[in-house]
Amino acid sequence: MSFLIDIRHGGSLYSETVANLRSSGLAAETIAHREDASFIEPGVILQDDGTYRPNDVPVKSMQDYWQHISNSSNNEGNIYNASFVKLREVQLSYSFPAQMVQELFC
Repeated sequence: MSFLIDIRHGGSLYSETVANLRSSGLAAETIAHREDASFIEPGVILQDDGTYRPNDVPVKSMQDYWQHISNSSNNEGNIYNASFVKLREVQLSYSFPAQMVQELFC
């Protein structure tokens, strides 16, 4: 018995498929908050005096939000770790006795 394992450690993968699914509203994560305006993006807001306060402004349109997140100028949300471990091949062999093989083909 033998096997072949393929390993890749590190690297990044950009997924245009995920970007397209998100911008068109077909990705599973785009379902949340679709009907209400209750989603607040984590972050801060710069005030006039130069200080920051926690963001408390709900997103007005989830469609616009996901289109911005998946926009080609904002690639960070569509980049994934490209590390993997794959079992490429498993080989199992058996040797038949020569007499048995001769009887089958005679």
